[in-house]
Amino acid sequence: MQNNVENIYKEYNKLLMSFIVRRVPNRYVAEDILQEVFMKVINNLGQLKNYDKLKSWLFQIARNSIIDYYRHEKQVIEPEQEFIDKTYTYDEDAYTKLQVSVLMMIQQLPLKYRQALYLADYKGLTQKEISKKLAISYACAKGRVLRARKLMKKIYLDCCHFEFDLKGKVIDFHLR
Repeated sequence: MQNNVENIYKEYNKLLMSFIVRRVPNRYVAEDILQEVFMKVINNLGQLKNYDKLKSWLFQIARNSIIDYYRHEKQVIEPEQEFIDKTYTYDEDAYTKLQVSVLMMIQQLPLKYRQALYLADYKGLTQKEISKKLAISYACAKGRVLRARKLMKKIYLDCCHFEFDLKGKVIDFHLR
């Protein structure tokens, strides 16, 4: 069965990805949905009776996964307003400016990563708690938090140069 799933993946992953990308807001969401589709394929391939209908079965799984995504997005937890406070002045110290800048950078993340990061790093929830709160699997919650942190690191490094004191505290930063 493993070899069969690999063959199905090789044959259909680009076609399914193209299908999904046209129906969701961004590539990160599409990649997650594609992953969910193939997890469902792995778990349910034994139920497929007629392999002549494989392609339509795969696309039906993709359609249902996209519908599930949009259903879930309606019940989304939007970070609280306190999360972004744009009322600061530029004469504050670098740490305070950086803190507010980071919060604005977080807003650039796709919603599902923004939510996961907010719940983990600002609300202090464990990844198990996040999985329950967002109604996703524990592995998916771990992946979202990890991907959100990686995306934030890239945003930091792309936009700013940081200076640190000997203890690792940010003492200054400037835009690149």
